[in-house]
Amino acid sequence: MKVDQVRDEIKELRQEFEKSLPSSTAYSRVSKKLDDLYYEHMDIREAALIAKHLDHKDTIDDDAKMIVAAANGENVAEALDLPINVCAAFKILHERLAKGWTQAELGQKVNLSQSQIAKIENIQQIPDVGTLSGILVALDVQMEIGARKIS
Repeated sequence: MKVDQVRDEIKELRQEFEKSLPSSTAYSRVSKKLDDLYYEHMDIREAALIAKHLDHKDTIDDDAKMIVAAANGENVAEALDLPINVCAAFKILHERLAKGWTQAELGQKVNLSQSQIAKIENIQQIPDVGTLSGILVALDVQMEIGARKIS
């Protein structure tokens, strides 16, 4: 799956979508294809988290990069070059969901409350390095932190 191919597919589907009447079978078919494309490898909550933190209006290029990164198991926030705190929040959310854990279960493993995990995942709270490290260890994942901005 390549970004250019996905971008072209999105454009084609959106054109077909705009030509269809909302009550038509073509509209339903194209809508399902778009949903499948966008959410095959991530859920709507993850996509909303990413879109919320873009510093510009979401574009087809952004969507194509997001879809390809998710399909390749990459950190979607990093693929879109979002701030490090957004990348960390996405990684935590994505890995927690992949393990099938609730926020409360992750919180128990790192001695945080469910609401603290929710705030970290929703970027309402930026964890200190020790807390972030503990969460990543609990999730059994690594994250490279370089010189990137925090929003």
